[in-house]
Amino acid sequence: MGPLVSWNCRGIRTKLVDVKALVTSLHPVCVALQETFLKPIAHLKLRGYNCVRKDNDTGTSSGGVCLLTFNLFPSTTLNLPHLCRLWLCRYPTTENLIAFKRARANARRIRRRSQRESWIRFLSSITSNTSSADLWTKVKAASGIYKEFTFPVINTGTGSYSSPLDVANTIGESFADISSSSSYNPHFLAIKRRTEQIHLNFNTRRSLSYNCKFRMFELEKALSQTRVTSPGPDGITYNMLLHLDANLLFHLLRLFNRIWSEQSFPAQWYEAVVVPILKPGKTPTNPFNYRPIALTSCLCKTFERMVNARLLY
Repeated sequence: MGPLVSWNCRGIRTKLVDVKALVTSLHPVCVALQETFLKPIAHLKLRGYNCVRKDNDTGTSSGGVCLLTFNLFPSTTLNLPHLCRLWLCRYPTTENLIAFKRARANARRIRRRSQRESWIRFLSSITSNTSSADLWTKVKAASGIYKEFTFPVINTGTGSYSSPLDVANTIGESFADISSSSSYNPHFLAIKRRTEQIHLNFNTRRSLSYNCKFRMFELEKALSQTRVTSPGPDGITYNMLLHLDANLLFHLLRLFNRIWSEQSFPAQWYEAVVVPILKPGKTPTNPFNYRPIALTSCLCKTFERMVNARLLY
């Protein structure tokens, strides 16, 4: 669950840029805005968020509240005019107390109904084709039993390592040994060295379609083809890129075109977070029984997807 943000903005129309910057930096689940000063006819939209408002009924630009909820989290709008009046005006009357109890009872009914529907969907996912391993995983998850992660003891033949740093360094060294040039045959190494000595000249005076600057539709198409994956060392996720507004997308496109025209690849894009995954059926004590999974920059993968689309054109 992300953070919750509350702000007495005193006029949202003049603070919309600040709200977008706040959302971009914090990625809150819910943003509660007071004193929005919006008329009922005014429109307010924020990409990636659902908007629920209560404006001043007099038609003047004063007061007003607004709730922005992240659209990836389920939310339900409740009609609670008396409760809002209780919260905002703080009038402890009998009528407001009755309205509060009714609203609380309604919220409990919605929660119980949601829990019942979620449980039905969970049971419906168990069919005759479900394997016994998946079945027990679901049963343990429903019972609140989760497998705790522990760092394995790595044996190399010359010693045993149990601390997280020693385990990471030992597995990293095994990855380096497998990926080193000593693992290649001499014929492949000779071809590799000869090919790497050939200088590639990318300069041309011809204006070809695959050499021109990238356009916005290419960036939008590349982002639409993304899947939810873990970020690289920069911490930028696809979810962040998908929620960029038009202005930030324009600056991102300018960055990609500058990399494309200057032929200068960012040094950080060469880096990756390597996660060791144990091979199925292998013992966790052997460092060579792990498969490396490299998490690279989502910005880099988006740019690569744009370039690859031109090569396949």
